Amino acid sequence: MHKKIINCIWGVILVLGIATSSYGAVLFTDNFEYTDSPNNHGWGVGPTSSIAAGAGPDGSNALKITFDCDSNTCGDRWNNWNVPANNQELYIKFNFKFDCGTGNCIGGAKFLKLRGIINGTNYANSTFQVVYQTSKFEGILFGCSGTARDANSIIRYDGTTGLTSGCPTPTLSGTRPGLIDPRDGKWHTWKVHMKYNDDAQNNGLYEVWYDGTKVLGATGINNRDTADSKFFGYIILGGWNQYYGGIPYSIYYDNFVASTTDPDQVIPPSSLTGSGKP
Repeated sequence: MHKKIINCIWGVILVLGIATSSYGAVLFTDNFEYTDSPNNHGWGVGPTSSIAAGAGPDGSNALKITFDCDSNTCGDRWNNWNVPANNQELYIKFNFKFDCGTGNCIGGAKFLKLRGIINGTNYANSTFQVVYQTSKFEGILFGCSGTARDANSIIRYDGTTGLTSGCPTPTLSGTRPGLIDPRDGKWHTWKVHMKYNDDAQNNGLYEVWYDGTKVLGATGINNRDTADSKFFGYIILGGWNQYYGGIPYSIYYDNFVASTTDPDQVIPPSSLTGSGKP
């Protein structure tokens, strides 16, 4: 009898321990269900960021970043969140909408930037950009040579690459559909998995999912120099735009998750109820 009870208790501990560990991998979430500034909820906020009531995919609130001129004239448009220390690998997932209103807008933004901790003047930077002159997703920009690893190489969503000298050729996977045009005014889901390479190793990686489909995977990546930190520093939404075609446009974000494991595999605490019953 006692052995049976002990076994049951041990089963509860195992189930709860595994599930809680998965949930503990979530570093930060924000569904923007508030009316004050995102600056009060963990973000650094740019000049045209606001909370749009009822604009989310399910009628909830959403983060709205509006572009009505180029950044050279009006300054940067961004929201940034500082990543907790010692994270070399991240998953980022969120819903987004690119809205031109009633016009045929042309313009873009950094959209999502994952940046390493700045070490003096050195840092490793990866950008998932809506191209300024086309308003389309082209690929992943990253630093693959030199000490200051800004975005000097690209892996495109059609599977082609533009790599600097000495940059290793990555192994690619995913559907590789080509340019992705988000300007339909509808909500989409974006998920990114990124890892910085270890010192002098080509073991970094990228994965991108668009509306649940893996559009690009790339392994064998060198995306940081040994002089750069191998840990993430901060995440930027929105960001710089260098071209504005005259028609204002907005990018909306909602249901943001940053995690050290795939957020689609995370087990929330609510699902643990009764999970340890014999």
